[in-house]
Amino acid sequence: MTILDTDILARASELLLSIPSGKRKVSSGTVTFQTSTPARTRSPHSGSPGPSHALAQLSATPAYPYPVRHASTSEDVELDLESQEEGVLVAARACMDAREFSRAVHMLKECRSTKARFLSTYCQFIVSHPWAHARAT
Repeated sequence: MTILDTDILARASELLLSIPSGKRKVSSGTVTFQTSTPARTRSPHSGSPGPSHALAQLSATPAYPYPVRHASTSEDVELDLESQEEGVLVAARACMDAREFSRAVHMLKECRSTKARFLSTYCQFIVSHPWAHARAT
């Protein structure tokens, strides 16, 4: 990617961020899985227990008697923050690719996710240390 391409990408990302967040993403309604073929209710062989009967028996008994452990709440919150800040993160990465680290820091100043804070700290480091800026470019 050339410098011109990264500069255009950075500008396009800024234009995307100028659109209110409610209008950026189109919310789709609840999507359900549908097929054109209806599901069978019985096995084709009525005399013997078919695979669906065996599957019902397996699903009736739990394979693992202990409670299932779900992701922690902090991980869920972090993923939610990252999804909310996705546009800003993409724009900041475009600025970093264009070697505009100060602009990336400015974009990330309102972000709260761990990824955004890391990128902001990294860009601040690059800007504040001349030798790091020379190596990054």
